[in-house]
Amino acid sequence: MSEQLPVQETEIRAMRWQGEVPVSPHRHEFIEIAFLTRGSCLHTWQGTEVRLVPGDIFVVAPGEEHAYRIEGMTTIYNGLFWPAGLGSDWQQLLEIPALQNILILEPLYREETGKQDILHLAPEEADPLERLWLEWVVECASDAAGSLAARKAFLILLLVRMARAWSRQFEGLSGLYGVRRNLLAEALSHIERNMADPLSLSRLAAQCHVSQGHFRKLFRDTTGMSPIEYVNKMRIARAQHLLMDPTLGIMQVAAAVGIQDPNYFTRLFRNLVGCTPRAFRDRQEGSGS
Repeated sequence: MSEQLPVQETEIRAMRWQGEVPVSPHRHEFIEIAFLTRGSCLHTWQGTEVRLVPGDIFVVAPGEEHAYRIEGMTTIYNGLFWPAGLGSDWQQLLEIPALQNILILEPLYREETGKQDILHLAPEEADPLERLWLEWVVECASDAAGSLAARKAFLILLLVRMARAWSRQFEGLSGLYGVRRNLLAEALSHIERNMADPLSLSRLAAQCHVSQGHFRKLFRDTTGMSPIEYVNKMRIARAQHLLMDPTLGIMQVAAAVGIQDPNYFTRLFRNLVGCTPRAFRDRQEGSGS
């Protein structure tokens, strides 16, 4: 996440980071907006850890130390800017109460409250925002005419949409969103810690102390997939990492991610990755990874 950082106070930039390598503690002087769309990780700020789930957005204030402990393949979008880059639009944006809360007040009161408020988007809100963010990332790689103006326009549109989502979440829906986030975070943490064990729907629901039907609906509403679909994706993501270790056999890798049937492991791996585990390993070895 350290590449392509702003180098001057008028610069506005977006990045898309994907991986499973932890990001060590660091600080920067610009405002950073982070949006997690895939996977799960722990974000550390000022020594406090907060679990992030897909759909989470938060702000890193200038000078605030933070880090990421990644758990499986994770995708995070970052927006990086100085207020000076927005010119007179900055003051106009801060006239939106919810945006002032997100960018100024919430970071200011973190030390006093001892917590970081997370903006959480349901899939129907997160998916369009991810498409917008990806367009912004592509624009940042362009030197076409009007690119600087386009980058600024993407940032302003993103901030306005964040403000509207913040208003919905914290002005009437905070209880609903808080319960949903906390339950999902607990479920994802359990999945990460127990990847090698059986992870049935009944076990996950029991871990969160809710019925299977309620858990299934809440999980799908929040992530866009069923609990078992998510478990399978995380297992295969971890298997890809383990397959890079030549000392581990294919069956050992399958067992390490909780799949005892090698034939099922191969079918699932092929469905999600597009090739067999052995072909994936051969490709990695051939590329010198």
